[in-house]
Amino acid sequence: GVTHVYRSAREFDWKKFAAVVVAKVGDRYAIVDGQHRTYAAALRGIVEIPCLVIEATTEEQAASFAAINARTVRINELNVHAAEVAAGNPDALALKKACDAATVTVCKYKCPEQALKPRQTLAIGTLKAIMRLYGPRVLTLALRCIVARHHSEHGILRAPLIRAMSDVVARLDTETPQELIQKAMTINFQKELFEAKVRAAQKGIGVRHELLDELLFKFSGQRFIKDAVE
Repeated sequence: GVTHVYRSAREFDWKKFAAVVVAKVGDRYAIVDGQHRTYAAALRGIVEIPCLVIEATTEEQAASFAAINARTVRINELNVHAAEVAAGNPDALALKKACDAATVTVCKYKCPEQALKPRQTLAIGTLKAIMRLYGPRVLTLALRCIVARHHSEHGILRAPLIRAMSDVVARLDTETPQELIQKAMTINFQKELFEAKVRAAQKGIGVRHELLDELLFKFSGQRFIKDAVE
């Protein structure tokens, strides 16, 4: 909560400020909903904010707070990314450009994997992490390698596979994109992902690391897990 308040204060914008819901208690007002916004405004030295005043007892105030927050539509990362793209956020646009270069689309909302179309992904958190860690070139090439073999399959662009393939690309950056894509065409990533899940469960390690180990071996003859131990 404190982190949210300080971020809101730093990025304060009246266009993003919804009215605070309050109830009169004696000669003061109790905040029913909007405490974080109020604290953020106060940190900016703002002494007056728009309020919606309701008449409610203490019990009714608690019920109002629960109802307002329980029935709020929870926004997930996919929704936020779509909104940031529409708003022209530079980081969101850079991520979209990297995905577009591989003809991959980030879904705007959650849906069952079986409902995904080919080249669609829900792995927005992983995509953002790769952009921060490796940049757009690695992300685009990793996605191109996967869809080169599985261009018409749905549900293939999952977080462990995208991250493992990105790790492989980052390690083999001396090879040309075409060389990597040609090698990728010989690999059944769907099969590798399934088998990595089985081996990871048996070994008690993460799926991504097990998958990275196998993909790195297929692409270069190297072993990630063995090298890490040594």
